[in-house]
Amino acid sequence: MAETPVAPVPPARDEPDSAALASAEQLRAQVQLARRAFVDATTAEQYLAARAAAWTVVGPAHAAKLRGPLALALVTAAECAWFAALEEASPAPGSPGAGPDPTAVFGHPELVRVALRDTTAAGQALDRSSPVALRMTWASLATLVLENLTDQRLLEPGADDAAVALALVVSLADLVPASVPFVDERGGPDKAVRLALAMTRAWEASSEPLPGWLADRVADSLDAPRRAARSRLGRLAASATGDDVAGETIGRELWKPWPEVPDVGRVFALVEASSARTLVDGIAGLLGSPIGDAVSRALEREATAYEPVAQDSATGRQLRLVSALPFGATPEEVGQRAEVIGRLESRYTELGVGFTGVASPPPLEAVQVQLEPDQVLVRYIVPARLAAPPHVVVVTAEDAVVVPLPGADPDDAGFKGSLSIDGRAPVDYTPLSMAVASVRAELEEPADLDRLVARLVNLHGVLVQPVLDSGLTSGRERWLVVPAGPLHLLPWMALQDPSGRWLLDDAAVTLVPSASTWMHLLGRGTPPVGQLLALGDPITAPGEGLPRLPGSAAEVAHLEHQWSARGLSGTAQTGARASFATLIDGAADAGVLHIATHGSFPDESALFDQGFQLAPGLSHSGRVTADELRRLPLGRTWCATLSLCNGGAYRVGPGGEPYGLVPALLEAGASTVIAPQWAVDDAVSASLMADVSDHLLDLGPAQALRQAVLSQRNSRGGGPGDHCAFVAIGTGAGSSAPPAQQ
Repeated sequence: MAETPVAPVPPARDEPDSAALASAEQLRAQVQLARRAFVDATTAEQYLAARAAAWTVVGPAHAAKLRGPLALALVTAAECAWFAALEEASPAPGSPGAGPDPTAVFGHPELVRVALRDTTAAGQALDRSSPVALRMTWASLATLVLENLTDQRLLEPGADDAAVALALVVSLADLVPASVPFVDERGGPDKAVRLALAMTRAWEASSEPLPGWLADRVADSLDAPRRAARSRLGRLAASATGDDVAGETIGRELWKPWPEVPDVGRVFALVEASSARTLVDGIAGLLGSPIGDAVSRALEREATAYEPVAQDSATGRQLRLVSALPFGATPEEVGQRAEVIGRLESRYTELGVGFTGVASPPPLEAVQVQLEPDQVLVRYIVPARLAAPPHVVVVTAEDAVVVPLPGADPDDAGFKGSLSIDGRAPVDYTPLSMAVASVRAELEEPADLDRLVARLVNLHGVLVQPVLDSGLTSGRERWLVVPAGPLHLLPWMALQDPSGRWLLDDAAVTLVPSASTWMHLLGRGTPPVGQLLALGDPITAPGEGLPRLPGSAAEVAHLEHQWSARGLSGTAQTGARASFATLIDGAADAGVLHIATHGSFPDESALFDQGFQLAPGLSHSGRVTADELRRLPLGRTWCATLSLCNGGAYRVGPGGEPYGLVPALLEAGASTVIAPQWAVDDAVSASLMADVSDHLLDLGPAQALRQAVLSQRNSRGGGPGDHCAFVAIGTGAGSSAPPAQQ
């Protein structure tokens, strides 16, 4: 840790001697009078008078070595200075006007500086034995003061105020550990994340290099609000509060001035601390007693609802799909949804259900231990600030580097940001999101093959070539790709270099929402081959108006034949028997689960309601949702295949959290999911899946899919849209032993 700057008032910390005890009660009484004056004050003059009264206690208490009255007097003085600054405040840019909300105003600069010095002095008087309530009051005040100082750019490098601010940050680190629950007294989100951000901004404003312990604190602070949330939405909302903090801190680490270089372990830890953490908690088994409570379901839908989009172009639809799906598009919406999530949390508490504890992300070294010699982990970073340039962390068992990525469109000078219209979900406009959306639209509805190939080559140059240039992929044909932002829905299987060589020619690609997800999936162990459960071409309810799928029936029959030829047992059903009841009955023993049917587009309700259609039964409509899939007992399933339109297309919410069918299957127990990222033709899907099933038992999901796509490309011809829709997501690994041994 850097040398601690000297605070303006260094109070004594020794125990009081016997002579001082006689005046202790008198000093405490004076402090209480000052606090009463503070509570009764309504003007800047009255607050400053109360501050002066509090300071009359500081000298005698310091001389008498009375830490309790000294600390309380200094905290009171700091509070008085802060509220006096607010009374003399001016509206912050973009705020509706001055008022008591300290987030909407700029405090009077000179009085904010006074509050800084008083708050720093109070921190020197406090220690970890001080009352928790007093420390939390002081920390709340310190957060507000540091936020106001940095927002107004009042901390100039080398100035006395900057040194005082650094001293305050050091005191905060000592007195308020990141693990301490730090709740907003106004009922808002947990303030541990805000505090970490205020500390890092103040440190940066002093032009001092950000120390490692402070960057580590940011990662630790992200767990505090999540730990307090019991519901899925509560945890996702907590992730939203941490996106800006993690993004800013990652940015500071990535873009250090030359000759400094990023600390790859710290960058990796920060990005993993803010990626797919709720999914990881679910995979780790920390969700206790999931419920089908009608009240909870209604609150979940209310908190996540957006106005539907009546009509959209092909590119517009894809742009919406690759955009982040936050909790609200405006501050007002965010506040309204937070209130609903608060009621949901209360409901979970009332019922005694929900998440308990958090699963910690593993450090870089632990991930490297698990990587095999022919594997490379490619971890992309797209900061929360949409216009910031992306990076990638390339990791092998022996080495790891951070590599900057070029822009997807270096000549683009248009709007960059997030835009919401008429209550609809926001749409992200960045060169990267536009590039991914455009290529997806052309893959789904091919119009100009040359233009499509040019776009795939461009994205290969932006995202893959820098990884190849790192030198760490040589001799490693198994790629574990951790996407970020719009890259979750990038057609990885179709990327190609200028010579026409596909990434798939050199690597089997497995996607995974985060490295932590991969580690926790590995931690479950590798299941045996198990039984086959294949459902396809269901008879759907008359009102659905969905056609039969003969290709799906063929898929199921071919898979059953492969299984039978190996002497393995399983269930394969079509028509009326391809029902949710059959799925429930066979899920627990399924080593391979194969669903071939109609699927739905992952719209704004994808978190709970993206689904697919099975045959209806007496107690079920036949429409199976992501929420239902999470509750299946799939602990023995090493491969789940969703051969349905958009089955592998999932939305991404706050904290890089995936929403939809794929994460639901992973959370339910599946090790790997094979599914298409866009709408697929029934016959093309059946042909590809037949090739996959021919290799699945011997090669495992990722390599089987790779071989199938290459085989289809080489034998059938056509463009990449015909073969590259399917991806493998999870570990990519097969069963624990070859079928002949089982």
